[in-house]
Amino acid sequence: MVVTEALSNQFLSEDGASRIQALPMIDLLDDYWIRAGKMRAKLIRQQRKAKLGDALIAQVCLDYDAPLITYDGDFDNFVDLGLKLL
Repeated sequence: MVVTEALSNQFLSEDGASRIQALPMIDLLDDYWIRAGKMRAKLIRQQRKAKLGDALIAQVCLDYDAPLITYDGDFDNFVDLGLKLL
């Protein structure tokens, strides 16, 4: 998801795109899509903001117990579910 977003930058140079594509990527764990959907549904039921892309990124971080480096305040909604923010 992050690579897709980074490559979507209309001002990205070919060199920048090549550098992004060369970054290592992690594999999605089994049932990732199910966990992400259920997590997003839980937040929506609580009337909390949970954009699809944010939920997908948060789920990967949760699966790998990896902190997320972001300035996007929308990810605060995932902290109660275990997401660690830096």
